[in-house]
Amino acid sequence: MSHTAEGSIQALLDGELSRAERAEVERHLDGCAACRAEADRLRAASTEFTAALGLLDRPAALERAYHAVSRRRWRRWVGVDGGQVLRRAAALVLGVATVASATVPGSPLRDWLEELWAEDAAAPA
Repeated sequence: MSHTAEGSIQALLDGELSRAERAEVERHLDGCAACRAEADRLRAASTEFTAALGLLDRPAALERAYHAVSRRRWRRWVGVDGGQVLRRAAALVLGVATVASATVPGSPLRDWLEELWAEDAAAPA
């Protein structure tokens, strides 16, 4: 008696056979204990492999929690409406412009700072 090839049994388990091929392999499995045992072994291995892959997958709940924490940190930094970022940027631009204008010779800010430093230098310690 010839047995069904392991590849055919695996194709049956994976649902990859045509209707005629499936009927032929199932008919053989009904009458052959050795091939039926091989089909059971392949089915068990497939189940075990699927379970092992499930252990390797990162749970979706953990990924959602990570993204929630990331969004919360971002919102805390930028503010709920994003206005805090604009305020920080405006303060930074204003500060840079102030420092830059103090370095320009003849600017009123530079003159004022020089007067303050001159007063501090002239004041008794």
